Amino acid sequence: MGTGFSETLTNIGQFSSPKEARGFTLVELLIVVAVIGILSAVAYPSYARYMQRSEATDATGKLSGYGLAQEQTFQDNGNYGVGTCSVAPPAATQYFSFACAPTGNPATGFTATATGLGSMAGYKYQLDDSGNRTTLAYPGRTALPASCWLIKPGDC
Repeated sequence: MGTGFSETLTNIGQFSSPKEARGFTLVELLIVVAVIGILSAVAYPSYARYMQRSEATDATGKLSGYGLAQEQTFQDNGNYGVGTCSVAPPAATQYFSFACAPTGNPATGFTATATGLGSMAGYKYQLDDSGNRTTLAYPGRTALPASCWLIKPGDC
């Protein structure tokens, strides 16, 4: 006779030999966990550096725009302000605060700075009325100030 429905149900989950059993051993699972741990240990620092480079562009982009606004004001007024910079510095962001200091009275020059906050603490960039871009502080970099805006370690 053929196998009945009830006989088929009783054979589910039974194997004729151990080789037919499916699943992972503890050793295999530990190897997978170790491989994932090693990959994440290598990948995370690289990702963190990538994120800091992208956050540094927050400062450099806003300083560039600010410098342009200051130059437009200079063309209109013949100075960068009287006592204070004629254009208010950009509002602070999650990663940087901004400031401007005029030179002379009336201001014939200015120096704008972006100072790192939070995860970008330790970074400081500067722009002046001559268009000079300077890195004043960069974690892990000793030869400062640099005559450019450092986004990643290395030379200008």
